[in-house]
Amino acid sequence: MTIAGAYLAGAIPFAFLIARARGIDIRTVGSGNVGATNVFRAVGKGWGVLTFVCDALKGLLPALLGPRLLEAWTGLPAHPAFGLACGTAAVAGHSWPVFLGFKGGKGVATSAGMLLGAAPFAAAAGFGLWIAVFLVTRYVSVASIAAAFGVPLAGWMAYGRADAWRPWVLTAIGLLVIYRHRSNVQRLIDGTEHRFGKKKEDSTSNIQHPTSNAQHRTSNTEHPTSNIEQRTPNTQHPTSDTGHRTSNGGCGGDDSAPQPGNSPPA
Repeated sequence: MTIAGAYLAGAIPFAFLIARARGIDIRTVGSGNVGATNVFRAVGKGWGVLTFVCDALKGLLPALLGPRLLEAWTGLPAHPAFGLACGTAAVAGHSWPVFLGFKGGKGVATSAGMLLGAAPFAAAAGFGLWIAVFLVTRYVSVASIAAAFGVPLAGWMAYGRADAWRPWVLTAIGLLVIYRHRSNVQRLIDGTEHRFGKKKEDSTSNIQHPTSNAQHRTSNTEHPTSNIEQRTPNTQHPTSDTGHRTSNGGCGGDDSAPQPGNSPPA
């Protein structure tokens, strides 16, 4: 019953519910993934962070409270692996939620919460590796896949001798996370995977277009001036015509004046 309850808790689709509250079906926008990263991009940064926290709690609380609930019901001490088993059930519920037709997220945030409660050393190693890879590549998917490799390695180093079952479970969870990212791997190969910071660069380049358009408009405003200059020489023709008429007027005055030789007798 505790394992089933952990699965149902993990199956609560917080990404879907938070996006739907904002009037968005998260399954039809962005990558279509029902997870915190897609909410971050498609709905808003604050809503994405809220989704990540809720998804992480889905893995943390079953890992911490599952063994205590079992002890309260049975009166017997729970095996140390039981908390990890409850957290793993929550990860499975997030990845294959019964409420969304078994089509859920990729389990990164829920796995992080589960590791924090059941294997804190491996969780710290995975988180540090995730941050380092993300800062270098700016790809969330690459950072998540790197953490999925790093967590089992840290588990084998930290728990391999005392609790051999723990690194085996961490290895299975790491493989599950990598498998759930197979579409991201294909987009990385195709060169179409979303990279943080790319949208900002595109918008910056778009801002430069109005400036160039303004320059075109400025250059276009110079044409009327050149047209005026072309019309200016034409205004000189009436002046030259006036001069011709003035000279002709002078000839007319000479013709109308009496000639000295032709004057009438007194």
